[in-house]
Amino acid sequence: MDGAAETASNYVDPSEENQDTLKYCAYAATVITVFMLIFSFALFNFVNLLTSLCFLVGCLTSILSGYVGMKTAVYANVRTAHECWIS
Repeated sequence: MDGAAETASNYVDPSEENQDTLKYCAYAATVITVFMLIFSFALFNFVNLLTSLCFLVGCLTSILSGYVGMKTAVYANVRTAHECWIS
């Protein structure tokens, strides 16, 4: 058996293998969202509306930049691994 066929026969569907990890990530995202909303509500009550909105915009910007950064890093890693695989 050649290397590619052997690897394909050992492939495990990630949707079955990583269910616990996916559930944990969904739980963590929920906790972070709840924290953002509670803290922004506290800022609204104790400081003012502008501070609360700035906090939420900062949170969303941070989440977006983390997402884009991780997508870029994974894409670059896949390209590197693919080039190592074929050479």
